[in-house]
Amino acid sequence: MHNRQNITGGQGASIPVFDPSQALRCLDGDVDVMKQIVEIFINTSHSDMQEMQKAMASKDTEAIVARAHSIKGAAANVGAEVVRGSAYEMEKSVKAGEGEIEELFNNLEQNLHKLEEILNDYDWADVVC
Repeated sequence: MHNRQNITGGQGASIPVFDPSQALRCLDGDVDVMKQIVEIFINTSHSDMQEMQKAMASKDTEAIVARAHSIKGAAANVGAEVVRGSAYEMEKSVKAGEGEIEELFNNLEQNLHKLEEILNDYDWADVVC
């Protein structure tokens, strides 16, 4: 059971990897709909990550920013705060021409993987809105 599992950010702040409480409030506590939305988010994120890799290979920074922005918004909607933060950092850094794109991509990918691991064991019965 992994509810509200946190990771520590670079400055010691603890950020929930997954906290669906806000989204569930918007859905009037409908856990079944939330599960469907999370599944769609994971599938869409995989597609976005593949597109981002293609954009990285062709050095298409606009496409990289667009995919990072898409992941960022979707992650915020489902309560995947660590993924949202990673996508935000990638979007911001690529727009500014700063940072190592490959490193940012790997961090985002790792956080998506961590989220999927948590969701595999997530105890939806304990979710509180």
